[in-house]
Amino acid sequence: MSNERNKPWLTKKGEPVTFNDCKNAVHSAISCMTKELKTNKVIYDSQSLSIKYDRQIAVLEVVREKFDMLDKQTRKVQRKTVKKRKKMIH
Repeated sequence: MSNERNKPWLTKKGEPVTFNDCKNAVHSAISCMTKELKTNKVIYDSQSLSIKYDRQIAVLEVVREKFDMLDKQTRKVQRKTVKKRKKMIH
């Protein structure tokens, strides 16, 4: 079981899942859900369905914030390394 967890996530084609894949999946999931709620394609059998969606969207929003924070941090690190490389070259 612990061995499975250490393996990288793979797509159906067997390609490793990247950070951007995860970020894009979260962004698209949020937009799909909000669009579905706005266009009322969701059939409201009861109030619980909208509550379930609200909870899922709330969770995804938190995940999106985390991804955006990580993305900003990695960009900063990349910029710093590029600057260091330029200094070393010149």
